[in-house]
Amino acid sequence: GAALMSSLLGGVFGALVLVLLLPLLLPIALAFKSPEMFLLILLGLLCIGSLSKGSMLRGLLSGALGMIISFIGFQSVSAMERFTFGMLYLYDGINLIPLGLGLFAIPVIIDLVAKDASIAQKSENKGVRRNEVLEGVKDVFRHFWMFLRCSVIGAWFGILPGVGGVVATFIAYGHARSTSKQPEKFGQGMVEGVIGPEAANNAKEGGALLPTLVLGLPGSGAMALLLGAFILVGLEPGPLFLTENMHIATGMIWALVVSNIVAAGGALFFCSKLAKIAFLPGHYIAPFLLSLVFFGAFANRGMFIDIILVLVFGALGYGMRAFNYNRPAVLLGFILGRLAEKYFFISLKAHGPLFFFSSPLSITLVILIIVVLFFDKLKAAFKHIRGTP
Repeated sequence: GAALMSSLLGGVFGALVLVLLLPLLLPIALAFKSPEMFLLILLGLLCIGSLSKGSMLRGLLSGALGMIISFIGFQSVSAMERFTFGMLYLYDGINLIPLGLGLFAIPVIIDLVAKDASIAQKSENKGVRRNEVLEGVKDVFRHFWMFLRCSVIGAWFGILPGVGGVVATFIAYGHARSTSKQPEKFGQGMVEGVIGPEAANNAKEGGALLPTLVLGLPGSGAMALLLGAFILVGLEPGPLFLTENMHIATGMIWALVVSNIVAAGGALFFCSKLAKIAFLPGHYIAPFLLSLVFFGAFANRGMFIDIILVLVFGALGYGMRAFNYNRPAVLLGFILGRLAEKYFFISLKAHGPLFFFSSPLSITLVILIIVVLFFDKLKAAFKHIRGTP
């Protein structure tokens, strides 16, 4: 009850943030020309690399791999074919849907089959009582100010391009724990530890839509998929998107509000039944999920080779997961690779090889890129100057 209600209200809060900030950011977005857009895309890739699990190098390599995959097909400026190996299928490049399904769905299905265990590890399900669900709903309002602060955290980190929602949820959890009167009980069922991350997780979607729509930079993995969907139907998010397609942006805000209400309301009503799904053995769930994955890959273009591609990227995704490489960075690199290339060549022709010094805004972005690249060293140097361990 606490998780669903905080998710619902957090999603609505994120939509309100989007409504308030969207008109204010339009003049700022119009200041971004081709050099600034290229540098901003580069900054987004570096950000997700720096926040990946393990070393920053692994995150950067993952993003670079995604960009290399996006370069398969015809080059946008010279129309020369690249990495096609004479295969007609690769002339149009790699499709987003087989890549996404392979990287993210197949590794989870393999784990379900390998472990052959239910998602929930308890041996029996006693059901969910409605009065307990209502108590959870009331808990959100008992801790309303903490919920509100965590929603602000989620919206803020959603706005930052390339950061994603995982960072927001962890920071919200840390904030809830640090402001709690009983922080030592976190991890033992404290409801604040549920409310904070859930509020941030849904509030960040409204914030993540801002850089996606205004700058064409996805604020999370889900926004990367949305950005890919825009490109598939011929829409290119960016400064011109708001001037030409404001009605679509407005519709998405309403969709964000309605979807949160419908999803949370439906889950609250059916929670006692839905909870039982988590107790099904993995070998019952995996075939159904696998059939959905293959059907989705084939239905996109009606080509059997897309199913083979899902398996290829599934093996890649499983290997990356096993060796702790960043799969969302591959997806972001794939989505942003073509855009980065286009803006790079336009900037090169319009401003010459020193295009990254063409305006104060581009110089600022170059400085930010340097800070992100050498953040750890700068942080260590700052601590050394202050004399702290």
